[in-house]
Order: sequence, then C-alpha cells, then structure tokens
Amino acid sequence: MTTGDAVDVSSWTEVDISALSEPVCAQFRARKRAINMYLDGLSAKDIRAETGLDIKQIYKIIFDRCLALDENGVPWGWRGVIPYFRIQSYKRKNSSKYKRKWCWCVRCIELGIRQS
Repeated sequence: MTTGDAVDVSSWTEVDISALSEPVCAQFRARKRAINMYLDGLSAKDIRAETGLDIKQIYKIIFDRCLALDENGVPWGWRGVIPYFRIQSYKRKNSSKYKRKWCWCVRCIELGIRQS
C-alpha cells in the first residue's frame, strides 16, 4: 500500500492531550501530522523534513497501533499515536528456560531447603 486511501481517520476518536507532558505532546503532534501528511499522499521526503518521522515509522504506527482493535473491538485510532502508551497487555512469549532448584528466600537459604 503506497498511500492511505483505505484508512479513514474521520471515525477515529480525538485525544485530549492536555494531560501529556510537553515532550510527549510534541511527539504526539508530530506523529499525527505525519499520519495526515502520509494519508494526503505527500512524499516521504516532505514528511521526514517536517516531522522527523520516516515512512516505515508512520506505517508501523498506523497499521500496528491505530488500526489495532481495543478490548471492545474498536480501532485504537488517535489513541494509538500516543507515545509510550501500551495498547496491549504484556504477554510472555517463552517460558523461562531456567528451572529453580533452590528456594532463594533468606530463611530457606539459612536452612538449606531445596524447592521440590
């Protein structure tokens, strides 16, 4: 997909950025501006010059964050543009490869108790 013809941002809920710190707010504005420029069909060079974001970053924000569905089945939209905002809860990919043989609490160490 070279332009964002299939993405409709008019249905995305606006975000109140007044609670964000100024650096985060500036990042949000730059990301939002870059997305709108991308969807308007501006060149990657122009977008990067104005916002500091490249096409790969914009594409990732749009398709991995903004269009992802929240727990109610609604796209994250502009909420997905907020920097440092986790849109999915943490899920461990692999179980730990280490198995504990010893209990490491202080009392068990003193008594030399092994974990069964």
